[in-house]
Amino acid sequence: MTPPKSHGAKAQLGRVSGVLCHVSSLPNAEGIGTLGQEAFDFIDQLARTGQRVWQILPLNPTQEDGSPYAALSSFAGAEHVISLQTLAEQGLLSEADLAPLWALDARAIDFSLALPQRRRLVALAASRFVAQADGAALALFAAFRAKAGPIWLEDYALFRALLEAHHWADWSEWPTPLRVREPSALAQARLTLKERIDTLCIEQFFFDQQWQKLRAHALLRGVVIFGDMPIYVAQTSADVWCAPHLFHLDAQGEPITVAGCPPDMMAAAGQRWGNPTYDWAAMQSDGFAWWVARMHHMLEAYDLVRIDHFRAFASYWQIPAQDSDARGGVWVPAPGQSVFQALQEAFGELPVVAEDLGFITPDVYALRDSFNFPGMHIIQYDLEEEPLAPMLLPQAYRAHSVSYFGNHDNATALGWLEDQTAKLSTEEQSGRPLLRAALNASEPHWVLNALALESGSDLAILQLQDIIGLGASGRMNVPGTASGNWRWRFAEGDVSDAMWTRLARLTVSS
Repeated sequence: MTPPKSHGAKAQLGRVSGVLCHVSSLPNAEGIGTLGQEAFDFIDQLARTGQRVWQILPLNPTQEDGSPYAALSSFAGAEHVISLQTLAEQGLLSEADLAPLWALDARAIDFSLALPQRRRLVALAASRFVAQADGAALALFAAFRAKAGPIWLEDYALFRALLEAHHWADWSEWPTPLRVREPSALAQARLTLKERIDTLCIEQFFFDQQWQKLRAHALLRGVVIFGDMPIYVAQTSADVWCAPHLFHLDAQGEPITVAGCPPDMMAAAGQRWGNPTYDWAAMQSDGFAWWVARMHHMLEAYDLVRIDHFRAFASYWQIPAQDSDARGGVWVPAPGQSVFQALQEAFGELPVVAEDLGFITPDVYALRDSFNFPGMHIIQYDLEEEPLAPMLLPQAYRAHSVSYFGNHDNATALGWLEDQTAKLSTEEQSGRPLLRAALNASEPHWVLNALALESGSDLAILQLQDIIGLGASGRMNVPGTASGNWRWRFAEGDVSDAMWTRLARLTVSS
């Protein structure tokens, strides 16, 4: 892959590799990875080892479980990954302020402890910014607020302030004037909650400043940042509260139908995600303006964008909101061709990767190919079909694609190997040559990593956990489970120089 040369530029595929590691997984003494020095160091390490792409998960403010796929806004930045150490270096926090974070786990995020402490400290830094900032800093903040305010910032800050004032109850449970956004009620809320709204705007300014500095460093080092756009948004979000007419909601603002996916090998009852489904007719009536704004924001933030659950742009699994699981859902067509036509008219050829996994029908591939989007391969899925048909061999993957042995929704390479050996007899294992090759190796994860790097895909991405060689303890997410996800982190020293050297050599030889 030849990386885009500027923000939002066309992503042309050449042949390169990269690493998947969410920002929150980076090592530091703050309880969660951030946009601070650890992120700069990670980019430098990628560049030194010939990796041209850093793939991350969505970077938006989360709810209490830390899920990046159930954000409070599709536009706001994740305030929980703001570097507090950087704020301390700017004189906005002290070492004493940061000291309580030092006791937090270095290899797993405890969201119940980390999020409240970090939110308090970011708000404290924002209050000090107001008191201490010089004219130049205040002018930068004013410019940021003037630019982002009318598009998303003021709406998000008001929503977030109201959400906190109502003890995190969904907006459908708020008093009717606020629920239906009566102008007089909103005006009063802006006055009552002004201090908190201003603080939230400053927090978003902190995120933007740190993110833009990191982006500039990545560009300097020749590393593309590969972002992630979830197909759906959360019910409890500024997106839905501010534009309820774009979603299938009842008169109280609660979902009539919700999104998910049908029963499959990963979940016998399917997956009920709970996100409200889109009212596509309403979205089409204004030329998909919400999607244009969202994509514009993504292209300003990232060089390359993964569209999660791409197949829902062709047809999506719609579940009655009252159902407790996904088995009662139905497939409903979506106007993906019109959506991407509108986006292409706005931005030209899009630097997008289509996550075309799951139950895929010909119309999904037709939509993907009509806009020349690369798709994805998860090699562990194909290996479960060994002995493989020729088209399923990794070497036979089409060049215009992205290969992973597994991604954040899968087992790690060693975790997958453990699962396979547990459920397959010795005789069954002997009939699977690629599996057997890994089992017979002294470092089986590197045999599996090589399958991605030596595949026919122009872009190969390895999970950092598979470079380290972690088993089930390194898994980031188990789809369909409500707790225990998104917690994985690595600590200083977990990725040795020998591991990075091994990656660099394999990258060159592949």
